Amino acid sequence: MSNLTASKQSQPSKAQKNALKNVTDSETYETIEYNVFEFDNKNRPIEAAKVNFFVEKFKEGKFYLKDFPAVINESFVVLDGQHRIKAAEICKLPVFFKVSEILQLEDVPGLQLNAGWSSADYLNSYAEQGNKDYKIMKYFVKKYKLGPSASAALLADRVTSGFGLKRLGFETGEFKVANLKKAELYAQRIWDFEPYIRKSFRTTTFVRAFCSMMENEKYDHEVMMEKMMKFGTLLRPHVDSKGYLENLQDVYNYHTAGKSKVMFVTLN
Repeated sequence: MSNLTASKQSQPSKAQKNALKNVTDSETYETIEYNVFEFDNKNRPIEAAKVNFFVEKFKEGKFYLKDFPAVINESFVVLDGQHRIKAAEICKLPVFFKVSEILQLEDVPGLQLNAGWSSADYLNSYAEQGNKDYKIMKYFVKKYKLGPSASAALLADRVTSGFGLKRLGFETGEFKVANLKKAELYAQRIWDFEPYIRKSFRTTTFVRAFCSMMENEKYDHEVMMEKMMKFGTLLRPHVDSKGYLENLQDVYNYHTAGKSKVMFVTLN
């Protein structure tokens, strides 16, 4: 058994890190030695707003760490509870924690130990772990400033069916980049619409409509840009992708003879 004792008695020091081999996950410990915990950048970034949220809750007497202890591994790397630990330190409250002999930091995103993980948290975590597909996506999101759902669909070459991160295994680390060159071409062309619908050209609803249009073999982007230069004011914001697609179709076919008009696939 470890030199640490169960909750309400232990105050682990750095020297005790090596004494955790026989600790079981069922035991909860308590310490006021905040510097024993290690924070790794493979976890989601620590946000001041989230720390402050817990600080206020702690001051109200709602001490979440006692009921929901942090989880660390045998090296004292925090797997779950980063923000609560930081808030406890600010409030000078004890940290309650459990030690896992099995879980490691790379397991946390897929297991969703931490409620409230955002898509950016998952992206950063898997990229920091060295996953090449997530590193490519992180570069892509930063360069083209598209949202995670749209970026993932473009990179996975699932532009007509793959919108939705869960479908692509994004949260479990299974996301794969299928065609970076095609994704970058689509992203560059999406940005061509920026002068005409500045506030919505990067939304998932517009991107999905644009991708459906691009997938039509009769679509000519140069023709579309000529029409946008002349009739770009006809393109309006819409609440759904179907509305955008119909609007794009109207612009593309504006002042075009009936037989030469192109009908884009209607989204469900």
